[in-house]
Amino acid sequence: MQSMCHSVRFLAGVCSFAKSLPAGLLVSAAMSVAASGEVGSLYSFGLPLAAQPGPFLQAPDGSFYGTAGVGGKRGFGALIRVEGQGTESRTLLEFGSIFTNVSFLPGPLVALVDGVIYGEATDFPESGLTNFLYRVGIDGSGFTRLHGLPPVHGSLFRGSEGAFYVGSLSGLTRIDPDGGSSTTVGLDAQLSRFFEGSDGKLHGVAVVPGVGVSLFEMRTDGTHFVPTLTSLNPIVALIEGGDHRLYGVRQEHFFGLSFFSTDLAGGDLRELGMASSGGQDAAIGSFQEGGDGSLYALFSTGPLSPAFTILAIAKSGGVTPVLTLPPLFPTNGGPLPTLLACSDGLLYGSSSLGGRLGGGFFFSVGRDGTGFRELLDFGGLSGSFVQSALVLGTDGLLYGTSRQGGVGDRGMVFSLRPGDGAFTVLKQFGGSAEGSSPRGGVVEGIDGVLYGTTATGGSADGGTLFRLNKDGSGFALLKSFTSSTGTNPVTQLLRARDGALYGTCISGGTTATNGSIWKYDPSGGGFSLLKLFPAGGGDGRRPFAPLTEGADGNLYGVTEQGGAANKGVIFTINPFGEGFKVLRSLTGFGDAATPDGQLLQLADGVLIGTSSAGGTAGLGSIFVIRTNGSGYQVVHSFLSSGGDGRTPLGGLVPAGDGSLLGTTRFGGGEAVGTVFRIQPDGSGYGIVARFSKSGASPQEPWAGLVSGNSPGLFYGASTLGGEASGGAVFQLSLDLPAGPLRLGIELLTDGTLRLQVPPAGSGYRLERLVDLLNPAGWETVLASVPSGGGPIPITLDASTPTLFFRLVKP
Repeated sequence: MQSMCHSVRFLAGVCSFAKSLPAGLLVSAAMSVAASGEVGSLYSFGLPLAAQPGPFLQAPDGSFYGTAGVGGKRGFGALIRVEGQGTESRTLLEFGSIFTNVSFLPGPLVALVDGVIYGEATDFPESGLTNFLYRVGIDGSGFTRLHGLPPVHGSLFRGSEGAFYVGSLSGLTRIDPDGGSSTTVGLDAQLSRFFEGSDGKLHGVAVVPGVGVSLFEMRTDGTHFVPTLTSLNPIVALIEGGDHRLYGVRQEHFFGLSFFSTDLAGGDLRELGMASSGGQDAAIGSFQEGGDGSLYALFSTGPLSPAFTILAIAKSGGVTPVLTLPPLFPTNGGPLPTLLACSDGLLYGSSSLGGRLGGGFFFSVGRDGTGFRELLDFGGLSGSFVQSALVLGTDGLLYGTSRQGGVGDRGMVFSLRPGDGAFTVLKQFGGSAEGSSPRGGVVEGIDGVLYGTTATGGSADGGTLFRLNKDGSGFALLKSFTSSTGTNPVTQLLRARDGALYGTCISGGTTATNGSIWKYDPSGGGFSLLKLFPAGGGDGRRPFAPLTEGADGNLYGVTEQGGAANKGVIFTINPFGEGFKVLRSLTGFGDAATPDGQLLQLADGVLIGTSSAGGTAGLGSIFVIRTNGSGYQVVHSFLSSGGDGRTPLGGLVPAGDGSLLGTTRFGGGEAVGTVFRIQPDGSGYGIVARFSKSGASPQEPWAGLVSGNSPGLFYGASTLGGEASGGAVFQLSLDLPAGPLRLGIELLTDGTLRLQVPPAGSGYRLERLVDLLNPAGWETVLASVPSGGGPIPITLDASTPTLFFRLVKP
């Protein structure tokens, strides 16, 4: 009886049994009301992924945090985290989407302290550019503006007491730790490249009238400013070493760079060596202490013989070229690459340009110049052409795949946080060996891992089966498909109740175009082939829709071709590959034809599905059939008039009030698709939402919807539309009755049934139906539920073992 109650909930969304019902009697209660829908875009595909990364900071856990100057929903850049030893990236915060009327460009990060990131960004008010300091958590949450910054500044850093210091043309500005106030001290000097030393004073480089370029020291309140060491040439870098000496770099015009050290007071000057530029301009992209007795710098020459070289500078003196970096780096333009000397003995760096996609990359190299690795490429597109339904994970995130986008435009796996639309690329398919063009989405296994397929790639270019952790780690290739197993898996996997995964291929097998059905057991059973669709097509061919597990444990599905009229078939097969049977060959000409959507099983076992063609107008249909093949009927045909939708490619989902929801790819007035609602018997059909060609509206949804965690909330994806015409993830909110509405169902000792209707059902008409396949058979039980609801007695008839009830708003 527990499974019976589960079936009722699936159809109606409401179920309450006080006693067991007689064997064979199934009672369902539903409420049918008019519902309007509101569609809003959560994320637009086709926009650039995070690109042009700046310098990174390393957190105690080894992950790196930085900003990208391009990317995000509106292309204004993003806060990103790089982890997995530099091989994985995720977007934490998208600039330009925090406030609807303001756009930002991110600058470099300032500090990372106790799980909080501080950074600077540029605002674009009508009066001109404005810089400001912000704070945000390392998970991207809690973004807060702290304080405006001077229009020109040379350094911005966080002092030991938590205050922030920034230099400008006019002096020194100190910003309180909470960012609420600031103090400016005027100085007759232009400060740059300064920091707080181990002696508690500020040390740096300044241009002093009458003196020129000089090192300086002063107190943190801006007093006692003292030039300490003058220089004829610009000092382009300055740091304090662990030995409490200052180490700096001079730009020697066309000769190169020279390196020196002094004590904190500017005395005891020691020349450490020089890097020659061969008569060209020279620049430094980074200057770091390695903790191993050496300093590391990224040295650039150009434009005659452009090159990037990593230098090791011994504190005792001596400059040694470690590695001339490969051609992946840009030869001119843009900020210079940067380095971080990390505790694992490697140098990590980022280039804002170059790499395979031209959007910059993240790399590592040994301190001796060996083991250079390009770890992560930035750039590319955020995906496009989503063909499969999204899946709502147990963690509340939406997961899916895009057929295109990413490295080489080979597609990706992504996650999306519904609350704020935060988009994360979990996997970019960068090589043919691991697969490409993931069209079938993903499912979450009982082990919490994502499983999916790619349509192409693998050892025989027939597609692959893969697994991936929900944080983007742990990618593993499980199977490469070949002609003997079927090729080109394009449908979403079915996770059965026992945890096994079932899928189909649309090609290969006994002929090049027929396809197959297969099973994968993540618990250790591995891959097994259940059926190859035979030549001739009598059993159907090209199973383009996901499979459905019936209440009887058998699998049910459709093919878009084959059968007696080559319009597709409805079939069943058991989980062991036995008992295959064609339940119906579709014919078109008023019948269904070319079904592409997943079947849905209703409470009484009836299967309901969609076809992208057929029906009375040839524009698609909705059909029902029993699991034994009987009772087949087309319950709705899509029309070409009245702004109706056409070509439904996805399956149906329960709306939560007894009705069903679906999407059409075309139609709807502007020919870019609709969301529709219908009762299981085909009655009550109506358009919930029509998509538009204007604005950033989603267009042409290919797959069906997925239910959210709240009543009346659904999510879907479109293949086109959005801000960049690459498609969009959208949210549908249905105006359902306040509730949930629960109808109590109680079998009394005298054999009668009593329905307990809540007060919200007052005034509704109570109807009953014996067979869902007879949509004209609804009978009125009570014309109007009394005010306040209350118990309604129902007399049972032994000749009608199945009963359905619904409340209809007059």
